[in-house]
Parts: sequence; C-alpha cells; structure tokens
Amino acid sequence: MAADKVPSVRQVCDRLRATFGEEFMNALRLLQLDQFLLMPAFKQNVPLVHMLLTKWNVKKQCFVIKGKNIPFTAEEVAMITGLPNRGADFVVGNGRISGVTANDLRHEIDGMKRSTPLKELLEKFIVYLLSNLFFPLANFRVPSSILTVAENAEEFLMYNWPASIRQFLVAEFDSIAEKQRKNTPLGYINGFVIILIIWFLEHSKVVDPLEELSRPRFVRWDSQIMYSEKDVLGLFKEVQIAKDFQGITEQENALIHSEVRSDVQTDEPGRKLIIKVWIPKTSSPPTQTSTPPTQTSPLPAQSPARTPQSPSPPPEPQALPTPYAPQ
Repeated sequence: MAADKVPSVRQVCDRLRATFGEEFMNALRLLQLDQFLLMPAFKQNVPLVHMLLTKWNVKKQCFVIKGKNIPFTAEEVAMITGLPNRGADFVVGNGRISGVTANDLRHEIDGMKRSTPLKELLEKFIVYLLSNLFFPLANFRVPSSILTVAENAEEFLMYNWPASIRQFLVAEFDSIAEKQRKNTPLGYINGFVIILIIWFLEHSKVVDPLEELSRPRFVRWDSQIMYSEKDVLGLFKEVQIAKDFQGITEQENALIHSEVRSDVQTDEPGRKLIIKVWIPKTSSPPTQTSTPPTQTSPLPAQSPARTPQSPSPPPEPQALPTPYAPQ
C-alpha cells in the first residue's frame, strides 16, 4: 500500500473550502458533512485492527474481549461520525463497478472552478467522500450505486449512513473471520476502518482523549497513536473494556433519537441549495450510559501533543498480516 498514491480527503476538502468558501461550507453544514473537514490525520494501525478482528464473533455479531460481549452498533458509528442514525439503508452492493477511480475523481475536483454550479460540486464531493472514506475498496474503483445516490445531493440525508457504514464493515468482519477460521491469507479489509480504531479507544480508554468534550468523537483522539504487534499483544492482556460509550451528550442523543426529513429546493438553478434536515425527538431526554468509566494502566504507545492539522490521506484499504494466535 503506497499512501502517497492515495488521494487525500483532507487535501480535497481544504482545496474546495479555499476555492468555494462559505457557500461550500454552508452546503456541507446542511448535509451534516462539515465535520469531516476536521477529521484528524489518523494513521493505519494494522496490528491493532488485526487483533480486534480476531475478537469478532460471527455467530454473536459482536466483539468478545476479555469474556465480554461488546456490540458494534450503528448508534456508536453515529456518535463517532456525527451523522444521524435514521433513514433508509444504503447498500453498496457487490454488483456493477463503474470505471471511475479515486484518482479520476481527484482530477475532476481539482479541475473545478469558482463558476462550477453548486449542485455539480456537491455531487462530485459526495461521490469522493463515499468512495474514499465511507466505502473505500481495495481496487480504488467506485461502485455504480455511489454514483447514483450522488446524483441528487438533496436526497443524501434520506439515508442512514451510520447503519450503512456499520453493515458494510460487519460484512468485512465476517469475511475476515472466515479466512481466519480457514487459516488463509487475510488480504485487504475494505471500508471505513478508522472507525474501528476510534470505537476501541472509546470503549477501552487505554489512552485519554486529547479533547474530552469535542464532538463528533473522531475529533477527540490523537491521530498519532500507534501500536506495534508486541504492544498490541501486551495491551490485550491488561485492557479493561466498558460495554457502552461514556459521556453521551444531548447532541449525541439527538443524532441517535431523530427523524430524518429532507425538504429540499433550489431557489436559483445550480447555486442555492436549501435543505431542511433532521428534527430531534424531544420525547427522548439525554441519557448517560450506565457502565462506569474504567481506568487502565498506561500503554507503551506515545501520544504526542496535537499539532495543527495537515492534509492527511484517507483510510485506505488495509493489508492484514498472516493470522497469528492472540495471547
């Protein structure tokens, strides 16, 4: 995997923000996508991802860590990403793959001018985000289903992206588990794999978040946290796991307990996009999870202080090592 050959989501976001300014930012805000401009430059952490995948139980459809069944839920994906957990399922499918690649999309976006209609800009950005961050594939091709959904940016919020991202990842977890059972090479894992790392940090508290109160949850964590295979083996001997996320906020409850609506119109062809998005259910008061926070001992991995964000590559499909027996 050559990271320098993978288009950078952050570079694309930074360029579009600089070129199109507030109009682009406001459109992303209405689509509830502006938080991805803040996503830290998370590094691939193959040893940690591989160890977590050895803990996936296909029959129970959850992780089993230190004898505890730990669910991996759409609600958690919503809290990690800041996307509302309501709407129709989006199925990427394994059928028709377009001839479009991630590099093709990058070149198209780089060629956009200030005069590009907002509708066209959003269409290209949504395709880029879905194919490079939400549902990346090992061959860097773009599924035709993604091209179809991006044709109508106003319908974006009609889909339940947290549930769809989770469903896509769980299919990968099941596939990897089957390969492990047969002791065959694991190959690549597709999907928004960075979510799994953040999910583990939220459940384990093996390190403290840099930004305790920041939301969505992917902005809480230091992007430089890395573990070697040796570190990971030691980590899972000592780790303490909470069953639920801690410190759920009113804002997060609104993401989880909301009805998604999309009432959209353009008051000027190609330019102004007006979107009425989700409305929280006021009958669902904010709650805290019942599991008490856990304290764990420090790990060998170092977490340097956060520095200003620089352009970062998207989480590319990760090549996993030959299966090894967890200690």
